[in-house]
Amino acid sequence: SAEAVTNPAVVVDAVRRAAEAANESLEVIAFVRKTPLVLQETPVPLEKVMPGDAVVAFSRRAVHENREILVAAGHRVATIYGALSPEVRRAEAARFRTGEADVLVTTDAIGMGLNLDVDHVAFAANWKYDGTRFRKLTPPEMAQIAGRAGRHTSDGTFGSTGRCPPFEAEMVEALESHSFDPLRILQ
Repeated sequence: SAEAVTNPAVVVDAVRRAAEAANESLEVIAFVRKTPLVLQETPVPLEKVMPGDAVVAFSRRAVHENREILVAAGHRVATIYGALSPEVRRAEAARFRTGEADVLVTTDAIGMGLNLDVDHVAFAANWKYDGTRFRKLTPPEMAQIAGRAGRHTSDGTFGSTGRCPPFEAEMVEALESHSFDPLRILQ
């Protein structure tokens, strides 16, 4: 699963067992977030999104709907989602990185290897269709996305656009502390 690939803390034991079963050596290198990631409790409606922010939705349709609202509010918007070719995703990321676009609207594709300087991650939803069913995002999935905010040089914030339910206290604690239950079964 994407969770297993992008959030190694939850799979270390399972990968270690697999390496031992294959009689292979394994070196685990843990990286620590350099700046805090903190919940911004007050939702940021799309009309109040600031330059440098990313809005996260979980369908191409929702990405384009959010983009239209932001363009109408005067923003220059880059869009990234999984169905785009890697070249187009890189070009859209470059538009955001260089300031040609001042806001990013994206799916969870933002958590897959894009290095962007995002100030705040605003979730327009906290559920997605996973190919089988609609479901709430897991704490590691939310962290992978929310963790795009801040990074090396500045603190990051995450929150809602007000279009999804408030985050549960356990979810906030997991995201802010980057502490997750170990994954028991690899899918």
